[in-house]
Amino acid sequence: MTQQTQQQQRRQKLTASSSEVQAASLEAERIGFDAGETPGAVWRALARSVANRPGNAAVVHLLSHRGAAIRAAALHHSDVAARSLMRDILSLGPHTLVDAFSLRALQTGQSLVVPVISDDLFRLWVQPEFVAYLDAYRVTSLLVAPIRRANRRLGVVRVWREEPAPRFTHDERVYVQALVDGVVTAMHDRSSASSRHQERAPIVALSLADIYQNTAQ
Repeated sequence: MTQQTQQQQRRQKLTASSSEVQAASLEAERIGFDAGETPGAVWRALARSVANRPGNAAVVHLLSHRGAAIRAAALHHSDVAARSLMRDILSLGPHTLVDAFSLRALQTGQSLVVPVISDDLFRLWVQPEFVAYLDAYRVTSLLVAPIRRANRRLGVVRVWREEPAPRFTHDERVYVQALVDGVVTAMHDRSSASSRHQERAPIVALSLADIYQNTAQ
């Protein structure tokens, strides 16, 4: 491969990534407009959005108890039966939908894509309760994006695809992270504007009390 070809490929990649960021910005605005100012509604709208594009399913996990615990704030699946099964599994405990890859994204603060090459190996990285879901639906690819604000990690959004969908691409990874960042920024901006309107000192970071007001519906 020549140097000219490599440079052309890099330019094409940057152009595609820029388009994904623009699309994510528009979607973040739509979510904010449709969901309003209630954090729980925003998380549910975000889960629906990424479950429909680019994934089949999504779970929003938030840290709680000053980062000592993690729980599901919202979930969605494009298939009603699969969504019902996810809720049944979640009812068994707050951590049943958490996996090792979500914890890794929380640790590093960086998004990641995991192609599922071995079903048996993948089952080792999820909670035992989630195996019942994998018996019914074959996951082919996983994408995890941290929820972050001002160097603080607040949670993760986990998206996955199921057979016969292809693996996630780099551009889709860029899109999901840009969308998550855009939604969090919009929540922070609305909270700051509300504080100024009420003649209180504006906050400088997203309130943890705000993001924890949610329900897994």
